[in-house]
Amino acid sequence: MGGLGSGRHCWHFNTRDTVDDYLKLDIRELKRYNMPFGVSQPLTWSRGGQKIASINVIRHNSRFTLDYKYRGEPVRYDVDLDYNRGGKLYFLCPKCGHRREVLYNGEVFICRKCRNLAYPSQNDNKRLRPYRRLYRRAGML
Repeated sequence: MGGLGSGRHCWHFNTRDTVDDYLKLDIRELKRYNMPFGVSQPLTWSRGGQKIASINVIRHNSRFTLDYKYRGEPVRYDVDLDYNRGGKLYFLCPKCGHRREVLYNGEVFICRKCRNLAYPSQNDNKRLRPYRRLYRRAGML
């Protein structure tokens, strides 16, 4: 068991973790809940019908308060919000301060660039890209 080439990225060396390896908090999904201000909204993530994580989100006028447990320890902090001229809502990444629609989990939810995550296709080598396109067109990805 184990050894050279085993594990998640068995055919790729020197690849980054992908966005699929992390739980995401998407501002577009939170907007669909139409959450009233000051009310706690529990959100859960599941895989294969099993609950794997949960978080309580409280919406305020210019921020969201995130309340969850990370490795058994309670974590609570605010994530600021920003609007563009068209009224589109964004998170402000707690680490870099840039506008982001999606934040990824860890001790603190931060953006893809701060977490140094790649999209799955960015880890493909040139020989695998055509196969990924074929699978996507066939609805297998």
